[in-house]
Amino acid sequence: MKATLIIKNIHKLYASSPGSDVFSCIEHAFVAVHHARIIDLGTHDHRQWIDKDTRIIDASNEIVVPSFIDAHVRFCFDRRSGDNVRINQETMELFYKNGITTVGTRQLPAVASSPYYQLFLCERQRLPIVDYGYLRHRQLKKGFLLSTSFLYEEQPFYDLMPLASLLCMEGAAGAQEILAAMTLRPARALKLSGKRGIRKGADADMIVFQARDLEELFCSFGRQRLHRIIHQGVHIYPHVII
Repeated sequence: MKATLIIKNIHKLYASSPGSDVFSCIEHAFVAVHHARIIDLGTHDHRQWIDKDTRIIDASNEIVVPSFIDAHVRFCFDRRSGDNVRINQETMELFYKNGITTVGTRQLPAVASSPYYQLFLCERQRLPIVDYGYLRHRQLKKGFLLSTSFLYEEQPFYDLMPLASLLCMEGAAGAQEILAAMTLRPARALKLSGKRGIRKGADADMIVFQARDLEELFCSFGRQRLHRIIHQGVHIYPHVII
């Protein structure tokens, strides 16, 4: 078995371990993917995974983190059927272009299946959600999950990065905890073991950012650093590469 995709020369790779919210920062690393799964990562020689069909991405001077997960999205169901479908489809298109490729919701919308994102039912549980309401009360819950708490018209937020940047710049939480609140914790809340970070056997859902480290990423408010998105082993942004 050879890799279908390899990301090499990663300046800093934020890998994870099962059952932990702590990331291991691996410098000058690679990630090898076979279709939708990660098959290897680290600093050793990646050439063993390459054949003529392997697509290679060079991430020099960039960081790689897990794709974002929002476990508290509320879709539109109160309009005409056609309007609901259009609005919900547009919602997910904006989400994945901002790095949110996995969404949890209490009611699944009628949208066409897509290679760009995945939707899952979220059990009716009280999640420690921190959303843009943080701007009013400035309080974090223990083990918090970052969410847009998207609701069409009432809370039309499609991006987690401004909220993450705000928390980091205010010193409300450390960069690794903020990343965990956007990735590992919501994956656990949704019971998605395959999406608990970048590790062998996990889903190949990753974001490549043009930054030196997490701190620079989260302290660059308003600057677009997102360079690439890999979802289920496919390069989906800024353009699809199969």
